[in-house]
Amino acid sequence: TAVAAGHSFSTGITTDGRLFAWGQGTSGQLGDLTAVGKSSPVLVSGPASTSWSTIATGPAIAFAITTTGRLYAWGSGGGGVGALGDLSTVAKSSPVLVSGPAGASWSVVASAGVSGSTAYGVAITTTGQLYAWGGGTTGQLGDLTTVNKSSPVLVSGPAATSWSTVTAGTFNAYAITTTGQLYAWGAGASGALGDLSITNKSSP
Repeated sequence: TAVAAGHSFSTGITTDGRLFAWGQGTSGQLGDLTAVGKSSPVLVSGPASTSWSTIATGPAIAFAITTTGRLYAWGSGGGGVGALGDLSTVAKSSPVLVSGPAGASWSVVASAGVSGSTAYGVAITTTGQLYAWGGGTTGQLGDLTTVNKSSPVLVSGPAATSWSTVTAGTFNAYAITTTGQLYAWGAGASGALGDLSITNKSSP
C-alpha cells in the first residue's frame, strides 16, 4: 500500500499493515535490529502487533506512523544532530518513539538531507500542527533558529495556521495549509524557496 525510497535503501507497507525494509543497512536503517544490508525485504522490528499506515525515508533514517497515529524513527542518529527526534543523537536499529508533544497523534511525515549530519524530519499532527527536528543549520526546521534539535519543535508559521501536507528537500521544506496556501523555508540558494529571493529563511 505504500513505499518510500531512501539513500540506498527502501521501505514498504503491506496491505495488512506490516512494515518491511531492504537495501543498505549500515546505520540500522532497515530497522531489523542489525546493521547489515539485505537484498530482499526484511520485517522491521517494531512494537508487537503494530499496524503501519505511513512511511518516509531520508539519508540512512526512516520514519513511520502507525494506524493509531504514533510516530516512530530508526537508523542514523544524524551525525550528532538528533535526526531521529528521540532526544538522542545515537543510531537505532529498530523503531523508537519520536519525542513529540504529549499525546500527539500524527498524520503526515517527511524527511530529507544529504548525509547523517544534515538529516531532518518534518511532520503534521492530526490537529494540523507542524513540527520539525534534526539538522537545522540553514533554517530548515522553521523555528526561527539555525540550531539542530533532537526532538520536534513547532514550526513558526502564521498564527493559528492549520497544515495539511508537508515535504522535505535537501536543505528546505514546503508545506500547504488547509486553506491551500503554500509556504517554504530553509535554504534559498538558486531561488529554491520561490519567494523572489535567494536568501535562507528560518520560518515559513
